[in-house]
Amino acid sequence: RLVKGLANRGHELAVWAPAKNFKNYTQKDGEYDIFREPAVTMPFNTKYKVSIWPGLRTRKIFKQFKPDAVHIHNPAFLGRTAMKYANRHSIPVLATNHLMPENVLLNIKGSSWYYDWFYKRFWNYLVKFQNRAQFVTTPTQTALDFLIKFGLKSPSKAVTNGIDMDVFKPGPKDSKVAKKYGIKNKPTILYLGRVDGEKKIDVIIKSMPGVLKATDCQLIISGFGNAMDALKKLTAELGLADNVVFTGFIDEEDKPAIYNLSDIFVISSPAELQSIVTL
Repeated sequence: RLVKGLANRGHELAVWAPAKNFKNYTQKDGEYDIFREPAVTMPFNTKYKVSIWPGLRTRKIFKQFKPDAVHIHNPAFLGRTAMKYANRHSIPVLATNHLMPENVLLNIKGSSWYYDWFYKRFWNYLVKFQNRAQFVTTPTQTALDFLIKFGLKSPSKAVTNGIDMDVFKPGPKDSKVAKKYGIKNKPTILYLGRVDGEKKIDVIIKSMPGVLKATDCQLIISGFGNAMDALKKLTAELGLADNVVFTGFIDEEDKPAIYNLSDIFVISSPAELQSIVTL
């Protein structure tokens, strides 16, 4: 969305991102290219791909596109490589931080015993990376204050995530979308987002027996992630199969309808810099 918005304003853009496999290739998305880098699956979050050796093709990609500026969203291998090349060749860098330690720790079983040790070092790593950029943004002032607390020196500003109000707005219930995702015509509680450990969706499911004592309703869990199997198992153990629906991945064009099919939106995640699904 960010790239398309800038393209609509007349900018030339390219995206450099991990591939779905261990191959490099180029995709066309409208008017811009996506350079895909050979990648492997992260061990503690099977939804994510990371490129281990992006430096092998850095020069070729940067020479091919010749960027006037670089915008980095992730301080991992691709981000570090892009930062290093841009700094070396005096290309201005804008870095946007979407991360906090909980995004990693809450997806790793048994991380509680080294949580405090990792927490401070993770923030220090993020800040050291962001300080190599010419400008830094975060979605909220609170998120920016975290970085400043741990030593951010680069010029910075909070720039909120945005919602397209022409797309996400109140509207009638769409029976076709309801049928597509198995949503019944009854009071509906919705969670929509990544179904990962850090989202703590088990808290919502465990609350459902109490909710059902008060009213007959359904909980819709929309999305996909590494916690899916565990949450389905929990649902079965609590005898909630008739009241909890896992829709899986939601097509982008169906998201407004999914919201309009619900009566209540619920989120239990303790790790959000600014929750787009809540907005």
